[in-house]
Amino acid sequence: MKEKAEIVKSYRKAAKQQSDLLISERSLFKKLAERNEKANRIIGIHSNPFSQNSKDQELFPLMSHRLLGAIYHEFGAEDYTFPGSAVRKLVNAYLLPSIGIEAPEITYNLHNTQNGFHYCEEAEIAFVDTLDQIKDIEDNGQPKISVYHNNNGPLLIRKSSTESSAMLLVDGNIDGITVPKGTMVKLDSSMNENKSGSSYFYGNSRYCDFDSYYTKDICIAPGRISPWAHEPKSEYIDYFSLRNASQDLYSSERNGLIRSYEFKDYIKAANKILKLTGVKI
Repeated sequence: MKEKAEIVKSYRKAAKQQSDLLISERSLFKKLAERNEKANRIIGIHSNPFSQNSKDQELFPLMSHRLLGAIYHEFGAEDYTFPGSAVRKLVNAYLLPSIGIEAPEITYNLHNTQNGFHYCEEAEIAFVDTLDQIKDIEDNGQPKISVYHNNNGPLLIRKSSTESSAMLLVDGNIDGITVPKGTMVKLDSSMNENKSGSSYFYGNSRYCDFDSYYTKDICIAPGRISPWAHEPKSEYIDYFSLRNASQDLYSSERNGLIRSYEFKDYIKAANKILKLTGVKI
């Protein structure tokens, strides 16, 4: 694992590149700011060299992560309107590539649900617990884990039964705006209408369930880019453990947990649940 000083240095370089992007593509950022109040505030903060680091920096390490969250959040709003070509271009050609994620040519068409998305601060750790529970078949705090699939394979994996947040396992788009695999999303309740299989084991004084659901449509409210949306060796993953880069507050424990799994492990875990619940793809 990299030393803190190396990660902080790398982060500051990446933050500088984000500032350069803000200047070079100012016309696109201006159009985004004009239609999205939350994005306007984010752009204003990052345009000020004296602004303070946000308290939730480990959820949105860089400007592009935060702006993507603002744009995705708009999909779940009741007054949602079509984003337009300028915002699509900004996301697909600049924001995603600026954090090492290339917009794929082929994606699933996602259907946005107007239920909003809650930014859970401990989501990364809960997803690690979820993968541990599937791997070891031991109660690790998740009473129910669900996988949503079509005839081609798993589409999403959902942690816990009390939450509607899940990990997107395929690349998607809403109105042409890319929502990459590895994005945390909120599921619409309609996704639970067609159970295709179930299994369980006895955990810590309770039964823990594995459920599978068949779906033709992916109805979600996208939330935020997770560390696992990035390539396994990417430096961007380390930034999700920086609580405040200006004060060098870094959690090596959090980074170790996040790096204990890669995106491919989510696919492996989802396929294991499909097998345990009797679903054949």
